[in-house]
Amino acid sequence: MYQPEQQSYWKRTRLLAWITLANLVLFGLVVVGFVNRLDQVTVLDFSLGYFLAAQGSLTALAILSFWFSFFQRRVDREFGLLDDD
Repeated sequence: MYQPEQQSYWKRTRLLAWITLANLVLFGLVVVGFVNRLDQVTVLDFSLGYFLAAQGSLTALAILSFWFSFFQRRVDREFGLLDDD
C-alpha cells in the first residue's frame, strides 16, 4: 500500500474508532448521569436506571464491539488488507 492509500486507510480507521469511543461515552457516562430520572420508571420490578446500568450498558457495549468489527473488516477489505480464506 503506497502513502496516499495508507493515509486514507488510517483516516477511516481513526474515524471509526472515534465514533466507537463517542458511543462508549454515551452508554457509559450519559446513562449514569440521568439515573435519578430513569429510576422513576420500573421495568420488570427494577428501576430503569438500575436496569440500564446492569443490563443495557453491557448489551450496548457488546453490540458496539460487533459493530466496530464489522465496519473495520469492511474498511480492511476495501484496502486489500483482509485475507479471506
